[in-house]
Amino acid sequence: MELLIIFFISVCASFIGAQVGSGGTILIPFLIFFGLPAPSAIAAHKTASLFGDIAALRKYAQDNMVKWRLGFSLASLEIVGSAIGASLLLSIDPEFVARTLGFVILIPIPFLFISNVGLKNQKRSKLTLGIGSAIYFLLTIWSGVFHAGALTLFIYLLATFFGLTFIQAKATKIIPSYFGRITAIIIYIYGGIMNWTFIIPITIGYMIGSHLGASFALTKGNRWVRALLVIVVSASSVKLILF
Repeated sequence: MELLIIFFISVCASFIGAQVGSGGTILIPFLIFFGLPAPSAIAAHKTASLFGDIAALRKYAQDNMVKWRLGFSLASLEIVGSAIGASLLLSIDPEFVARTLGFVILIPIPFLFISNVGLKNQKRSKLTLGIGSAIYFLLTIWSGVFHAGALTLFIYLLATFFGLTFIQAKATKIIPSYFGRITAIIIYIYGGIMNWTFIIPITIGYMIGSHLGASFALTKGNRWVRALLVIVVSASSVKLILF
């Protein structure tokens, strides 16, 4: 019964996560409630996301929403940053960082409504792209430490600094995430924090929910994704700060 509940929660979390990220913000607290230590809950979520991304990427690629060249160019940053972050997860308590992030992710919200960021493609200067790449690397480290909420920030980043739409940002981010998650999972396995009993039903749920979520986002468009992004970011902020 417990695993069945976790499965359905995973479907719901990945349905949201496939559109705007923060699936881990929904799932991880439930896993901890059901008895998983926080590092094992994070590892389970990242492993399930690896397979859920395959379903979402297939759907986004069919609608030409994936910027393949950019995605693969970010992969090296993702691998190095994820390795650093995953190693830190084994040795530090991420609670303070999580609370700090709860405030940080609120900062860009007003700017989403005073510009066309995320609604249409925009050209960016080499300086802007360079700054974006540096911030991207720092976020990959964060993602390895505490995955919940990180993808939402990546979507902000890719829309603001790289000129992608929200849907393109989510779709393109899947490529470097795939490499980063494999790197992190190897370290998690080495650290002995993988709980396969939980991981299997979560992974199945993520594959189903990610496909449904990607399909829904493509049907509704970027304005829907922007509105959902604001809702998810606000809820994630409250969760990270207070819980």
